[in-house]
Amino acid sequence: MKLLLAATMVASAAAASAGTCADTPTPHTKFDDANPIDTPKAHDSDDCCSACAENSECKAWTFEAAGLARSARCYLHSSDSLPTHSGGSFTCATHSPATPAPSSAPSPAAPPGEGQNWVVIAAGSKTYGNYRHQADACHAYQVVKAGGVPESNIILMMEDDVANDQENPFPGKLFNKPTAEGTPGVDVYDGCKVDYKGSVVTAQLFLDVITGNAEKAGGKVLKSGPNDKVFINFVDHGGAGIIEFPNGDFLHAKDLNDGLQTMHDNKMYKKLVFYMEACESGSMFQGLLPTDINVFATTAANAEESSWGTYCPPDDMVNGKSLNSCLGDLYSVNWMEDADTQTGLDRTLEEQYEYIVKVTNKSHPLQFGTTTFESDKVADYLAPKKEGDDDDEDVTGEDAPVRRAVDTHDIELVQDFYKYIRAESQGKTADEKKALAEQLVSLIESRQAADERFSTLADTVSTMEPEFDADTSSIDADCVKTAYTAFADSCGGFDSYSLKYSHQIADLCLTYSADTVTKVVDELC
Repeated sequence: MKLLLAATMVASAAAASAGTCADTPTPHTKFDDANPIDTPKAHDSDDCCSACAENSECKAWTFEAAGLARSARCYLHSSDSLPTHSGGSFTCATHSPATPAPSSAPSPAAPPGEGQNWVVIAAGSKTYGNYRHQADACHAYQVVKAGGVPESNIILMMEDDVANDQENPFPGKLFNKPTAEGTPGVDVYDGCKVDYKGSVVTAQLFLDVITGNAEKAGGKVLKSGPNDKVFINFVDHGGAGIIEFPNGDFLHAKDLNDGLQTMHDNKMYKKLVFYMEACESGSMFQGLLPTDINVFATTAANAEESSWGTYCPPDDMVNGKSLNSCLGDLYSVNWMEDADTQTGLDRTLEEQYEYIVKVTNKSHPLQFGTTTFESDKVADYLAPKKEGDDDDEDVTGEDAPVRRAVDTHDIELVQDFYKYIRAESQGKTADEKKALAEQLVSLIESRQAADERFSTLADTVSTMEPEFDADTSSIDADCVKTAYTAFADSCGGFDSYSLKYSHQIADLCLTYSADTVTKVVDELC
């Protein structure tokens, strides 16, 4: 009955269509340890892994996923040689500390009066289930590298745990687009140089890099100046006023916009273009990004909706093999596949934005900030030295691609469902198939628990008297941070599904004080 429920939910979803470490997790397995050294709060295996990385005595860890009647649990172990046994809801790993990638040589200074191009790319997720984000990031790297931006001026940060994940049927490779059997496809990981990887990739690192704080970043940072053009690309999960990074806290909207203001005040660019892929990404700039600091930003979605993945199962085939994961995100794939052509590079920023709006048909991309230079060519930021090629096909008209897509909040469900139904064709044993079934059912139970939790929150708030009148034009950013922290402490934080409810937490700050919000959230869990 539970598997029938799983199939029904996945079919509906498809039709409508988070210091960590460099550990290699073993799914459906646990360490036997009667006396773990600690049991910290964790809402997923990544949090448990992070907790182990932060504990000097931790040699291994076990994570037990939440179920309908139980909370998620994390166990830290002082030994890495404990006996193990299989368990459908468990994941375990021995601890191997991550290190940042070696820094590249300093970038040359621009000649007086001559501007350079600089690029910062960040993928904010980790684990194989988020394959698409690191594939997007490496594709973006290839676009600007092919366009003539020197590698010394490109800064890429991502967990870098997907290409060599044991689930990847193409070890050491990433693909951002499917191909037919017999066609190898384009490996976007080939030549994709990661400057920061593993546990160092945080929201604070991102802010340090874009504001040029080399002392705190410990590696490459923007060294751009007043004559330079800067392009920033972020891809990952998001919520109301937040975007995720693979480690540490969220990046909050106010902190991002303060960072951009700092860049402007320090004359770190002449013009800056920012492309953001995340659910509710419009909330990161709406009412916050000034219109007079020469930042032109576009987002994958408005402030209240999901972004969408694409090339998802069953469209995840590369040269005849299923990857069991979405290969890209709809907004990102649309702008990058456009930028792969000379037609796309020849567009103005406004023309490409209008094209993206047309083909990103599941959400509502928006633009923010300064629009006085929207007539600049896309190539000015992505391909300043690429020579033209008039043979590219123009896809602006009736032939513009319309890709199948899956709501980001349903991607994990769709992927786990296809792993289960493909189990026999992919050579899984009966026990492995059973573990996949248990994993799928556990995920559905977790989703149902989130639905019930936030329904309870809505009921609770409906009985409360507002402490002050709501002002939807502004929100107390410090209160929002406090609210999210309280939710993480009391409820274990968000996962890729429950992020859809993040606005319910943030919206409390419209009519209640931070103290009241903290109390409400604490009582929720």
